[in-house]
Amino acid sequence: MLLHIFPYFLFFNLCLSSGCVGILKSELDEESDVQTAVTVNVSLTLEEIQFVSATNMEYEVTLLLHQRWLDPRLDNNLCTQQKAVNGQIWRPKITLVKGCLKICNNVDDTQFWRGFGSKGNVLLSEKVTIRSSCTRDFRRYPFDIQICELKFGSYVFPVDEIELNWDRNPIKILSRTDLDTFELTNVTTYSEIDVRPSGNFRILAVQFFVKRYFTNYVMSIIISGNLLVTLSYASFWINRERINFRLTMCLSNIAFLIYLHVHSCSNTLINALDLFFVTCLIFLIFSLFGNCLVSYLLSMIHVVDKGNRNHQRSIILVHRWIKILYPVIYLSSFLLYSYSVIY
Repeated sequence: MLLHIFPYFLFFNLCLSSGCVGILKSELDEESDVQTAVTVNVSLTLEEIQFVSATNMEYEVTLLLHQRWLDPRLDNNLCTQQKAVNGQIWRPKITLVKGCLKICNNVDDTQFWRGFGSKGNVLLSEKVTIRSSCTRDFRRYPFDIQICELKFGSYVFPVDEIELNWDRNPIKILSRTDLDTFELTNVTTYSEIDVRPSGNFRILAVQFFVKRYFTNYVMSIIISGNLLVTLSYASFWINRERINFRLTMCLSNIAFLIYLHVHSCSNTLINALDLFFVTCLIFLIFSLFGNCLVSYLLSMIHVVDKGNRNHQRSIILVHRWIKILYPVIYLSSFLLYSYSVIY
């Protein structure tokens, strides 16, 4: 008989020494105590970030969500570990407020729980994969900087029950900052209060600033557009008797510019690169009509008014002014465009 009772006696002594009775007593007296807000410090470890669609500015990020708080009912003992295994530990239930959380197949494999110290310090780390979208401000494209924002909060506990704060070191980056067509340049955090009919809730937000790599656009599009405008301007220096060659050059430049714009357009929104194409197209069309006008006037002078040298000189003077004003106006427009887009 004593042999059957002895194991239960040992287990009861073990619970007394490990503090199970204190935990049960605190849980029973929990409702009678004055409830205060639990402070939860949050930090993120960025493991991987990549763009799913650069056109729609959709990205996917894998990170560790670290949550630290103080629970005096817990201790680094056997009973606390058993409660953690059984899922009986209180959690702040932080979820995504902005962004789409991809569901994991096995939630237990993506969580890490640890209680440490004698004062009930708790650490909960969850590995999550999130898909969200960045801003789509293409006014300075391809020199644009976009903001990718994530927001975390709780739909269960308002600020009078949980106070969410960023940790001293809120963000730790383990992934590469080179994101194919973008570069991760800066990460900032802030907090705000979300007022809802059910109460006020604390929201924690993190912003990833990504800058587009523009070298490829400059080499393949902007330099090509400038070369086409230069070739159209060179047509004014060709002998006016070769009008067919001059017109063919202008028309070819216009066709190639349109082809370049169609195959380089990556979004449907109006952006700074579209403004550059429109500017180049205006100057190409101007060179086309300028060549036609000058050739027509000179041919009329040669046929109808052959003896009027003053009229012939005035037409030649207009032709010279076109050759002077064309590059001056274009260079001024291009410098103004570059300054407004880059700076």
